[in-house]
Amino acid sequence: MTSSIFGITYGPSGAGKTLAMIRAFPNAFFIAPPGALLCGQHLGWMPKGSEFSSILETAELIKREHKKYPAIIVDDLSLLADQEMVDIRKKFAGWSANSEFNRRMSILRDAARYAECHVFFTMHERSPREVKQDNNVRYIPGSPLIPGWEMAEKLPAMCDFVARVVYDETVPWPWPYVYQTGPDQHYVTKDRLGLSPYKFPMNLRALLKASGTVIPRPKELQWMDKIVDQLAPVLVPLLDEPDELKTLLTKAASKLSKHKSEHVIWCLTDAVDEAQLLKHESTKVESFINNCSLGETNVL
Repeated sequence: MTSSIFGITYGPSGAGKTLAMIRAFPNAFFIAPPGALLCGQHLGWMPKGSEFSSILETAELIKREHKKYPAIIVDDLSLLADQEMVDIRKKFAGWSANSEFNRRMSILRDAARYAECHVFFTMHERSPREVKQDNNVRYIPGSPLIPGWEMAEKLPAMCDFVARVVYDETVPWPWPYVYQTGPDQHYVTKDRLGLSPYKFPMNLRALLKASGTVIPRPKELQWMDKIVDQLAPVLVPLLDEPDELKTLLTKAASKLSKHKSEHVIWCLTDAVDEAQLLKHESTKVESFINNCSLGETNVL
């Protein structure tokens, strides 16, 4: 079983970052701005949460609550960081404002890193850019959006998992946004779990489950685990047969009709995502060999 995971997912607004966190961690404690958790209605589930107020108070909340929940999610840290910098600049001028901001963010980062539960930040995206430093121009890869450039490097460096949320119209599933954790010279990504394909559906539960991590579902949703475990292996050979896949999912949905429709969709989506991960694992060696060429190896 893996230890607690500290991670970041970042990407554009409306890409489903918050919803993905609720799917993965329905028992988590969410620290989020007003209205952010309303997307839980799509799942028929509203998680426990608290509105954030400041970086330091968020750090203290993590320290206080980290033994009570399987995960803590700080939703839209980019927004919280922007608010924090506005407040800091009322008291600090110039470089001292950046130094104070970095100090506070370091406290939050360390609280998340050493928490005894999973901690994930959702953030917006900053494009690659160049900055001047000591009379030189330095290239900074795209990263989670946060004031300044130092913390944009230091924060992901402490994480186990950094996924960029990207649009991919080729994915064979209704939601076109996916996690990208594979290497990218222009954007920060990372997967210390070593389980995620280059791109993967926005399903952290499937990835963490494959790593040996148990993420408990609320009592009302525990029936999903048995269904997902039964369905996922059966779905693997059907992933390239859309008509047969739809037929089997239709039969499964019919048998689950006593449950809320939102929960049925949630359950079937988890099953399909786990099937995709099972397929990836079963073909990993073959993919490696097929991507090898003389003098060059590409394992993306």
